[in-house]
Amino acid sequence: MLGMLIVEMTRLDGQLTTGASARDAEHLERLLVESGKPYCVVRAWVVVEATPFYGNTIALGDNAPMIMYAHHAVSHSTGAVKSGEAVCSGYALKYDGRGVLETVDTVYVLLGNGYRKRASPNTISAFLAPAMD
Repeated sequence: MLGMLIVEMTRLDGQLTTGASARDAEHLERLLVESGKPYCVVRAWVVVEATPFYGNTIALGDNAPMIMYAHHAVSHSTGAVKSGEAVCSGYALKYDGRGVLETVDTVYVLLGNGYRKRASPNTISAFLAPAMD
């Protein structure tokens, strides 16, 4: 059952969301220089935000706990991810809704259109668990 939820979470569907494009190049360059963090440029991406547990309230929207999964990395500034590989972020510190998602250690540039959806915190944690080993 959990495997099916993870597949659903990473599937390219959900709320269509616009990412970064060539017209954002100047803004992106400035952002990447200011952050000083490695960056990863991706295509075919999904931003997944955690849904609230029953009875708990989590502020949804851009402040919700969220991750990004991309089916295709275009490039990574340090070479940690090879072109064409899938990549998953850790939890986001910021998501601007315009194609930039920042974690503690990486800035992800989300090119073109992607998707936004919700998943349970348990599904997200189970998906991230192998990467945290």
